[in-house]
Amino acid sequence: MNFRYKLSQFLYGRYMAYGIDLLTKALAIVCISLSVINLLVSSLIIYLIETALFIWMFYRLFSKNIAKRQAENRKATDFINKIKGGFTLRK
Repeated sequence: MNFRYKLSQFLYGRYMAYGIDLLTKALAIVCISLSVINLLVSSLIIYLIETALFIWMFYRLFSKNIAKRQAENRKATDFINKIKGGFTLRK
């Protein structure tokens, strides 16, 4: 068996197979931002928060509970849209 086949069998039925959603992108951006900040500040607390968010991001990607991940993404999308709506009204 080749690697691609094994990988596709592993990803079958997992949330990652449906693509990367808005919450996962937001978590990735926050993780990268915290990494850059931690390079400048070198804080254990920032490192622990960054690591926890990173683990949560990959947990979501490899989860088989698709309905729950979609509900999480829907809540995050609603929250982000409220924030964006507040900024567009102020303009």
